[in-house]
Amino acid sequence: MALLIANSEYGQQKLPETKQNAETLAAALRDAGFVVTIKEDVGKSLRQDIESFALSCPDGGVSLLYFAGFGNRFQRKVSTTVTKPDGTKE
Repeated sequence: MALLIANSEYGQQKLPETKQNAETLAAALRDAGFVVTIKEDVGKSLRQDIESFALSCPDGGVSLLYFAGFGNRFQRKVSTTVTKPDGTKE
């Protein structure tokens, strides 16, 4: 069993690659025999979705939870400039 969560909608700051990454991973997991569920842009139902997934997992089986998106629920300004370890900006 696998639950893939792809959150990409954050107002002006979008993460469009999360959905494609989840689809790519889902295909690979299905090829490996996993039953895959993909949830997109999960908000307040995140906890309930994860708990429901956990209850659906068989005892003694392999389960995978994948999350792509920002890791907190607080609004904040996200910088689109990344400073690399060598000090250059991207």
